[in-house]
Amino acid sequence: MTNSTTSINIDLYIELINEIRKYTKNKIEDRSLKPFVPSTPNLKKIYEEVSYIDLNLYSNDPVIQELENYTQNNGFQFTIETQDSVTNSTNTLPSSPNSEDFDKYIASIENDRETTKKNSENRIDAIFDKIVATAYQHPDKAKVIADFSLLASTLWNALLDRFVDFCNYIIQNIINMFKQIWTFIKSTFENIVNTINSWFSFSTTMIDDKILLYPEHFKMNNSMAQNFFWFSKYYGLKP
Repeated sequence: MTNSTTSINIDLYIELINEIRKYTKNKIEDRSLKPFVPSTPNLKKIYEEVSYIDLNLYSNDPVIQELENYTQNNGFQFTIETQDSVTNSTNTLPSSPNSEDFDKYIASIENDRETTKKNSENRIDAIFDKIVATAYQHPDKAKVIADFSLLASTLWNALLDRFVDFCNYIIQNIINMFKQIWTFIKSTFENIVNTINSWFSFSTTMIDDKILLYPEHFKMNNSMAQNFFWFSKYYGLKP
């Protein structure tokens, strides 16, 4: 399949990318959202073409590498912001907390969770602004760039899910896990950083004996269509 894209239909690819952006942001508040479906027949046709591109064939393309680096850097910065927020909240816990201390801490972590969601929305816009600008700059690569937007969407929503689950776990278990809270925070964020490091190396990352972002079948030799099939088993997103 060629990656030729004429100037006549570049706007359709941009429209598709922006619909994927909207879906990614909507999934912040509705984690049970059904798989993405384009809104028009023309976009559905392009989406089908995009979904079957093997993105691995473009792993050495400087245009795609720039998008990977930008997305990854946003992931790292987002993680640092979230870790700082949770660390600041946890520093308020006294060495021998009472029930009121725990209640205040839970409220603080709940606030951290909502702040993380808000920050995530801003990061999604930054990433997709970059993707759109790159597609306009390289219309001949719009198809593979749109394919990259699918991957970026899946990675980002899975990353946010991890942060939300992390906060929810603390909220539900802080009394029982109080003595281990700092170890839990440290190990969680170390694993998340390792996962972001592997985002575009297509490796499997395990956290707490669970697959975080990459199911075991998500391999370099699979097409994006196959990859999204395996993603769907875990995250509900497929072409």
